[in-house]
Amino acid sequence: MSESRQNSEGKKVPIYNPQLLQKKWTAFWLKNKTFKAYDFDKRQKKYILVEYPYPSSAGLHMGHTRNYAGLIDPYVRFLRMNNYNVLYPMGWDSFGLPAYNYALKIGKSPQEVVKQNIKNFKEQLLKLGISVDWDREINTSDPSYYKWTQWIFLQLYNHWYDPDFVRKDGGKGKARNIAELPIPKEIREKGKKAIKEYQDKFRLAYKDKIEVFYCPSCKTAVAREEVESDGTHERCHNPVELKMVDQWILRMTAYADRLIDDLKLVDFDESIKQAQINWIGRKYGADIKFEIVDNAGKKIIDKDLWVFTTRADTLMGVSFVVISPKHWLVRDYKNLMPNKQGVVNYVTNALATRASHEFENKAKTGEKTGLYAKHPITGKLVPIFVADYVLEDVGTGAVMGVPAHDQRDYEFAKKYGLDIIVVIAPKNYKGKDTKDFDKLVKEQAYTEYGVLVNSGKYNGLTTEQAKKQIVKDLQKQGAGKIRKYYKLRDWNFSRQHYWGEPIPMVYCKKCGIVPLKTSDLPLKHPKLDNYKPFDDGKSPIWRAKEWLQTTCPVCGGPATRETDVMPTWAGSNWYYVRYIDPHNNERLVDYNKAEYWLPVDYYDGGAEHTTMHLLYSRFIYKFLYDLGVVPYPEPYQKRKHHGLVYGPDGKKMSKSRGNVINPNDVVDEYGADAVRTYMGFMGPYEANIPWSDEALRGVKRFLERLWEYTLSYDENTQLNEDYLYNLHFLIKKITEDIQEFKHNTAIASYMEFLNKVKKQKPNKQVAEILIKLIAPYAPFMAEELWELIGNKPSVHLQKWPKYNEKYLQKSKVKYVVQVNGKVRGQLEIDANASEEQVKKQALKIENVKKYVDKLSNGIKKVVFIKDKLINFVG
Repeated sequence: MSESRQNSEGKKVPIYNPQLLQKKWTAFWLKNKTFKAYDFDKRQKKYILVEYPYPSSAGLHMGHTRNYAGLIDPYVRFLRMNNYNVLYPMGWDSFGLPAYNYALKIGKSPQEVVKQNIKNFKEQLLKLGISVDWDREINTSDPSYYKWTQWIFLQLYNHWYDPDFVRKDGGKGKARNIAELPIPKEIREKGKKAIKEYQDKFRLAYKDKIEVFYCPSCKTAVAREEVESDGTHERCHNPVELKMVDQWILRMTAYADRLIDDLKLVDFDESIKQAQINWIGRKYGADIKFEIVDNAGKKIIDKDLWVFTTRADTLMGVSFVVISPKHWLVRDYKNLMPNKQGVVNYVTNALATRASHEFENKAKTGEKTGLYAKHPITGKLVPIFVADYVLEDVGTGAVMGVPAHDQRDYEFAKKYGLDIIVVIAPKNYKGKDTKDFDKLVKEQAYTEYGVLVNSGKYNGLTTEQAKKQIVKDLQKQGAGKIRKYYKLRDWNFSRQHYWGEPIPMVYCKKCGIVPLKTSDLPLKHPKLDNYKPFDDGKSPIWRAKEWLQTTCPVCGGPATRETDVMPTWAGSNWYYVRYIDPHNNERLVDYNKAEYWLPVDYYDGGAEHTTMHLLYSRFIYKFLYDLGVVPYPEPYQKRKHHGLVYGPDGKKMSKSRGNVINPNDVVDEYGADAVRTYMGFMGPYEANIPWSDEALRGVKRFLERLWEYTLSYDENTQLNEDYLYNLHFLIKKITEDIQEFKHNTAIASYMEFLNKVKKQKPNKQVAEILIKLIAPYAPFMAEELWELIGNKPSVHLQKWPKYNEKYLQKSKVKYVVQVNGKVRGQLEIDANASEEQVKKQALKIENVKKYVDKLSNGIKKVVFIKDKLINFVG
């Protein structure tokens, strides 16, 4: 280093210049490929993954900085120093609406915008010292990458799911080639067109006209998962609406059971597992048949009304039935409803407003149809309502109302004056009627399990016994069947804009929908003069007249390309696989490399992706597993959620609040080492932590003290017992804390150590240990110090220090002695001394004895903390 100054002893010490070190060592690491991961290395592998960033025009935010530099990178560097072969890759999730909308705003192509954004992001990450193997860098909008995203789509189109297939791993269910789908004889006899139409009903990627959430602002369809609880689009925060659109859909529901059951194979936080289980929403129950009749009990529709329930034991308490506004009974038979006009008005209003409130806990409303449902056991007639709290794609789109035992039904019944019939009593109930516990349903439903009452021949049965017996009886009369269903929906995979993977399908008048050949991939974007979507929501790709016209891969006749593109999530479903073999032009990944690196050992990300990216990627990975592309049933072994960085005001950072901290500014002012160390020091890994300039300044001062202390080493220093204890305690503490991601306590321990030993110089061996211990957090400073004390770089490839247990067995310890909480002396005593021995010796200290004698009522209590403190309280 060019600059130096004299320390307090007159010794010339180089000045700690963070910015200069960042440039020097970044260049060194890149040139020497210091952080390269080696395929098939004999060392034990560790694959550490962070959710790669979306490269926006705004650059890195504080969330990126804390996550990448303060939480995960220290752990990665620690692993390398412990002789692991570490894969820590980075790439760019560069497709999607933010870049597209920004490109439209500034009048540039998305390609130009993304290229510049990636350049900026990479420079920022290098400046922060992220120890990435940059040879494995990927970019989802690069044609060499999205060629394989398109290939995955073609495979989905060309496969169906056989739920009964027994896999080699012993599990049930597997994707199979569409050519292996059994075709009924009557279909085969109709010819190729009929066969293809039959196959299309089973493909894992299929096209259908469906009602979707549509964002008028972004002019594209969006998945249900992308709609916030207030009915707005999670990307632009504008309200969405419902719209009928031709969409490509992925049959994600085929994998629902495996997505739940295989969670037992992974080490995810329990909250993550539960969130996925709840989102998939697997329920076991029964479909129960009700005849549709008029108020006189006459059957007026041949078709029966089936409802799904998980509580068949409450069947005798049904007092109404509710159907969805889009139920077939409304669609096809509203003319038979005595309250036709009321139903039409209600449904029209419900469908017009549902998009903005479907996800809210809104007041329950409904409309009586004038039709009745005939109870399958008692023959009792109960009114049929249409209500918007019932969704057409959940269960059968119809539910039986049991207000005494379902809170939602209870609220509805109260509102419309319907009967509330108690049929479940607590298990210890012994009476013949329900008077003893009717109070349970005066203000809310009784939803617990118990025994049946008011249920005829089923009285006295437990809930579980009644479920089985009632369904069994219904099955005998053809009015019931056991059923399993999911809340999970198939994945809406089309977007009507430009910036996404082009979908590799064509439309031929003769052959219908036809996939491209693998040899025709990648299908690249057309160049446009105007990237803006049409006002009616049609994709801007319709403007590429020449690009649209092509030939059919089957018959060679004229065909038209698909104009929809894939969603933002398409490329991120499998990016962690491509990191393993990013330059392979022949296949998605080399199987042997995948077998070496997978599964990902540790995946860090945000809680907001639990039911989107994390679920989507597990689904696609399982499909690739079925194809034999990847070797293990789950992609990630361990998954945790990091906390957020809030503004200094304790609120989420937002430009509108004026509390945004720019990573570039603080790195330029304080240096990357201080920012990294502060990000680890801020607080627990999972916690949301407010930014503090004062704390950051304190961390920088700590690093400056450590810099000078390390360079003050003296070869002749002899270390006493206390020093060795503190040193080895520090090694042990940091070693354990880094592995548990307790960076805040690891750094705090280092600060405490420096305060304890500041009066005694280290020798060179200790200086080396101290440099290694700070290296994960302050990598630039550590690298420079390592060189300054006479070693060849890189310190990040040196062996991690090991603590020696014998130095942690102190012969003597020091106690702080207090009287009424105030320090009155210190006591050095044998480490094995008992509390009584410490007390006895402490009371012999003259100053302690003086203040104890002043206690008017003597010693009332003694507070004793082993090896640290004794306090006499009067």
